[in-house]
Amino acid sequence: MKISLKDIDDIFLALIELDSDKQDYHLSMKEYVACSDKEQLMYTLIGKKSESWQSFKSDLVSYLSRLGFEWKPSQGQGGPMRLTKVYLPSAIGTLLAKKIFDTVSEGELTEALSTILPNMVKYLKNDPSILNLSGVRDGFKDFVSNNSTYKFKRGKGNYFYKTKNEFAYYGPDGKQDELGLGNLILEKLEKCLSIEIRHSQFERGGGKLQNYDFVGYKILSDINFDNLEIYTFELKASNTIDSITKAISQAINYKAFSNYAYIVIPMFDYELFHDKDRFETFKQLCHENEIGIITIEFNESSQIKEVYEVTSIAKRELHEKAIIFEILENEDLEACPLCKRIVSRKDRGNCSWLLNINNDSKCMKDLIDNSVSKITLNTLGFLQ
Repeated sequence: MKISLKDIDDIFLALIELDSDKQDYHLSMKEYVACSDKEQLMYTLIGKKSESWQSFKSDLVSYLSRLGFEWKPSQGQGGPMRLTKVYLPSAIGTLLAKKIFDTVSEGELTEALSTILPNMVKYLKNDPSILNLSGVRDGFKDFVSNNSTYKFKRGKGNYFYKTKNEFAYYGPDGKQDELGLGNLILEKLEKCLSIEIRHSQFERGGGKLQNYDFVGYKILSDINFDNLEIYTFELKASNTIDSITKAISQAINYKAFSNYAYIVIPMFDYELFHDKDRFETFKQLCHENEIGIITIEFNESSQIKEVYEVTSIAKRELHEKAIIFEILENEDLEACPLCKRIVSRKDRGNCSWLLNINNDSKCMKDLIDNSVSKITLNTLGFLQ
């Protein structure tokens, strides 16, 4: 049965006219007789003309039961019938959401209904408990537009708010593509935190470094020496509750091997996430476990709009220092024992102890290493 919001409100308007004496949700034969010749009213309530009070009662129960109206007839042919419950179908909730979606971002469901279905609210004002909104709520939440939908706030009854739906990034094969997403965000992630980042998803299964989706570092310099800050990242291709829970659990395991551990989740901040209450819970959980949050914002075409830090974290002490040597080796860097700087093995870039020899800057460590090599070779007789 195809139904519109106007159809529902017209039914309640007809009931207001029919239940005219006390509007006590009891329909009597006297009230019926007063309205039985009103064809439009009868078509609204039973879908046809009415022949008698007895047939009207049977037709009313049959016709409106499809819309969730429940009636309790009294014994006897002339007895009244009472409206006991109205379970509006989920389709009404979907129509309501569609009607208000572009103009209403949050509010009470009953208030939204009173605006769109004023006659329903008017008729049921003496006993609002007759109306059961469970089906309406379900349909209201099911409506989706541009990956946005309505959610009901936990612990606040029928209070709703607009939010984004669950999101997942898919590759060309139609499957969730964490690796492809990682490739797309690498440069943006580096700019987000102003650090060097390497995508380690390609080489899973090796050392500790390869357990992370990304590992990053920043060279910190002071007047005396350089040091490395280590960052680890756990990326997920979707923002489902299960994905976020797993990401946090994995990031916690990385804390011993990094100064900063982050989860990277698409569409995951207060404004973007599909469940604002759960977002606050996850945010608190990350805070308690010293895990930072970075999100990837997508536009309506599922193209990356921005990568940004949602919550920052304080620096932790690095307990497992082997990762420093692993990064230095992978990046062809070394910690110079003379100048205390982190320098390039290839060209000694960043060296702070350079000597000008024949108008050319030479690294002191290289000069010493070369001298030691010559002395060693000379001692062994190779240079004689």
